[in-house]
Amino acid sequence: MQLPTADLDEHGHARLSYQQAEALFTKASGGATLHQLRHSALTHDAERGTGTPMLMARSGHTSVRSLAKYARVSAEALARYPGWTCNGTGTHAKPVRGRPSRGARGPAGLGGAGLS
Repeated sequence: MQLPTADLDEHGHARLSYQQAEALFTKASGGATLHQLRHSALTHDAERGTGTPMLMARSGHTSVRSLAKYARVSAEALARYPGWTCNGTGTHAKPVRGRPSRGARGPAGLGGAGLS
């Protein structure tokens, strides 16, 4: 069977469909899904301090509110930013007193984006 050129990679190998890739990944990872991998990648980027505009560009989200559903920063990661606190869910951050100093803006700026 001859595949269309658009369905071949640069080496002439057939590309996987999303469903095929999902099945292989789920089997190899012991049950994790590609959607969970997407959540994890965005969360880890946010915890490393990647800015909101970059997270939005990488994820394809156009709303900070929808991005916040994916990038769920943990309380432990948030604790690395002085002056910030967590409500226990890992999804909302607020300055302890007023606006934080420039160096303590919190992971990915999500706390400063009005997501309370």
